[in-house]
Amino acid sequence: MAGAFADNDFSFADQNITIEKINGSFRYESYSGLNSSRFVGNLFGEEIFGSITTKFRNQSKEVLVNMEGKINVIDLYEWSGQPILS
Repeated sequence: MAGAFADNDFSFADQNITIEKINGSFRYESYSGLNSSRFVGNLFGEEIFGSITTKFRNQSKEVLVNMEGKINVIDLYEWSGQPILS
């Protein structure tokens, strides 16, 4: 199945983070999982781009989301709560 993201949001509840306004194409197949060669979106109000791949490890699948872009270190600090970033 192939499709497209069109101004979608994707939340990672366990990490308390949301990628907003995602645009790009994707493909899902039971034997290869979820894949996207390129998508764009917003993280902490800044534009990012990335890709999605599915890796097979032993008897499970692992979805990897790779992202690149620039974000404000204050936003990163507030999200992470890590004192090393202060």
